Amino acid sequence: MVPSFRGILAVILYLSLCVFESGCISVWKDITLSQDEKHALDKFKTVMNGSLPHDYMEKDVFLIKWLRAKNLNIRGAEKMLRQVKSYLKPLHPWETHISALLALSSNSHLAFRKEYRMDTIADEDFGNLVYEYAYSTDGVDYEGRPVLALNAADWDIRRGILSGQKDHIIRWSLRAYEIGNRRVRELQNSGQNVTQFVMVCNFDGFNIIQHACLQCIDVIVNFLVTYENNFPGMADSIIAIKTPQTFDLVLRALTSVMSKETREAVKIWGPNRDEWQTNLLKQIPADQLDEEFGGTRNTL
Repeated sequence: MVPSFRGILAVILYLSLCVFESGCISVWKDITLSQDEKHALDKFKTVMNGSLPHDYMEKDVFLIKWLRAKNLNIRGAEKMLRQVKSYLKPLHPWETHISALLALSSNSHLAFRKEYRMDTIADEDFGNLVYEYAYSTDGVDYEGRPVLALNAADWDIRRGILSGQKDHIIRWSLRAYEIGNRRVRELQNSGQNVTQFVMVCNFDGFNIIQHACLQCIDVIVNFLVTYENNFPGMADSIIAIKTPQTFDLVLRALTSVMSKETREAVKIWGPNRDEWQTNLLKQIPADQLDEEFGGTRNTL
């Protein structure tokens, strides 16, 4: 049987999006709705109609993430996105229990954005943090997704806490999410089929004392919980490279905070360069990564 013109065109369009199979699957999974998802989304749009402050929040690609985060529970998604519960407060030194951190961060997304002035966070002057806790957000992977990259060794969280910069470091880290999210929307507005970003962290030089002290864990868990509550499903991949054995202790503590979707997005590659570089360069071009990530740039 001779295939129809429409059938051939559909295959061509599909293949044009699939430079790499894994990227294609994640994009189509993110933008394709099941019948149940479409039904829930239609109801959710009716519930949220006219109550959201930004135009991008009215779009299906934004709203569906909240529904998926709550297993299509419309009331749960509404609470997560709009209903105020309690505000995220500065963490105290003794509040090292993950359960306490979760309780403090159970605010809605709109309340979070207002409390933390997320609409203007990209324009703020963070002074020395830009250099002492550097990250880059200008790279893209083979599918055009923005890449957020940082070197853990540069993030001396313990020193920052002792110098009274804890809250400032938390806010600086939140800015990374916002920048990644904005880049995704900019690419969507330019016509590109992008719905997520990629996070890559180089753990070469990771030190338990500097990066995983009790108060440091507060900052790390705060960062992760904020992602789960306010940027659900925004990361296609969360990649850790050059991880030492001691990192396993931290990872075990953090997985209790992660949703199933986030756990599935996490990829851990140890210090074997052949392993992490080969796998990373399958997803991200060398000219979009700095040298310490196996690339050819030098921006961090």
